[in-house]
Amino acid sequence: MGKRFHRGISPVIAVLLLIIIAVAAGLLIYIWISGYMSSQTSSLATQPPKIAGASARWVGDNLLVELMVHNPSTSDAQIDIQIDDGAESTPINTTATVSALGFEENKLVRAGELKKITIVLTSTPSETSITVFIGVDGGEEATGDENPDLADKVDTVYDFIILPVPPR
Repeated sequence: MGKRFHRGISPVIAVLLLIIIAVAAGLLIYIWISGYMSSQTSSLATQPPKIAGASARWVGDNLLVELMVHNPSTSDAQIDIQIDDGAESTPINTTATVSALGFEENKLVRAGELKKITIVLTSTPSETSITVFIGVDGGEEATGDENPDLADKVDTVYDFIILPVPPR
């Protein structure tokens, strides 16, 4: 039997094929990573503001409530802040009677900002803790037959925190 010679592809063609395979793999990885990153940033863009920290302390006869609010979104947010002592009911329930100790409207928190908001309560809480809600008010005003405090109500709650009222 004689020797059989099998000819392979030339080295130039082999190198070109390897380059094409490497470029195609790189493009696939790039497309996958860019799609993953855009989905991560788009979910970040829709996150509402959150309470990053809060404290309450007495200054004379007034209760000083300090909030640190973080807006992780990529757009500015207008938030409303409600402080309730829970004496009558919880303000998350839309049909409940609300006794808001304090209500601040349209506080601007810029995109990516960690903002300190200070609220001075002149009315004394009747309970040992207060609940601070941040969110948006639906804008519905109370009518004459309803509790007038319902106008001061956060309708869509983004976040809340329960703070103990410090002793005097």
